[in-house]
Amino acid sequence: MEQETKNNLTLMNIFGGAVPEHFQEALKDVLENIEDSDCDWDATREITIKMKFKGNQERDVAWMGFQVIKKLAPLSSVLSQALISVNDDGEIEAHEIRPQRQRQLPLNQNVTPINREINADA
Repeated sequence: MEQETKNNLTLMNIFGGAVPEHFQEALKDVLENIEDSDCDWDATREITIKMKFKGNQERDVAWMGFQVIKKLAPLSSVLSQALISVNDDGEIEAHEIRPQRQRQLPLNQNVTPINREINADA
């Protein structure tokens, strides 16, 4: 049942090379999270590689396990307001109140343009 290996364990070959593979996947996720404009730019992201080893009583075999843990920035919170009312049928309705952009005119209002003459001699 015992298998001998000719290679000493390294970070690159332990667990059949899975550690670097899992790290690369976590790093990709971290970099995508940093680039995501919906996440806090200032948050600290982390990647932790956790390995556990437990030897047997004879001290000639060790059980091993590893885990790659990533900590990403959460999506930034978005705040809004809702106008809550009761309709004619007695049902509660809610409609989001979206603030108008500055200098943006409501679509349902007529606008009269202001004529201004520019005096080039001034």
